[in-house]
Amino acid sequence: MIPPRDGDPTAATGDRAYVEGLIDRLRAAGTRAHTLAGPLTSEQLNWKPAPQRWGVAQCLDHVITVNRLYLDRMREALPEARPADPGRPFRPGPLGRRFAEALGPGAPRRMKTVRRFAPSASALPSGIVDDFTEQQLELEDVYGQALAVDLTRTRVASPASRLIRFRLGDILVLLANHQERHLGQAERVTKTDGFPTSSEGI
Repeated sequence: MIPPRDGDPTAATGDRAYVEGLIDRLRAAGTRAHTLAGPLTSEQLNWKPAPQRWGVAQCLDHVITVNRLYLDRMREALPEARPADPGRPFRPGPLGRRFAEALGPGAPRRMKTVRRFAPSASALPSGIVDDFTEQQLELEDVYGQALAVDLTRTRVASPASRLIRFRLGDILVLLANHQERHLGQAERVTKTDGFPTSSEGI
């Protein structure tokens, strides 16, 4: 994590704990993905429970795609963002809260994926697992930079539509929730009847 530079305003104590807690979740997600998918063969990674359902690799590819698009948006917003104000702790917005809950691991409703966020329909290489874990480091870097800015007043447009704008603090939790949701989905795939066995073990 990158702390604020000397002389920069620092985040409110509650905001620092909030962001650092999310960074812990990013690290846990990287470990979880590597433990789950690292030992899988290419056949296992790309196996799907049904033609229109996602396999483990597709779940990871979808998360990578969403994270990458939001990382680009956040990197654009951070240099122009207002500095953090210790007297103004982050307040979630109603839109961001609703999306974060809807995309969380415990949300019961399946949501239609925006075409731009859809994973590759082709077989994906086993390197997708390393791509996922390495991207967690990119997220951790940007989350660390976010500690120096106002999480409430810094707005970031959704890659799905520039008409949708989230508070930066909402995006940080939204992405953490979203990837945990799909890691859970990937774990369920490996427990589905018909999932390929491997002589190498899984």
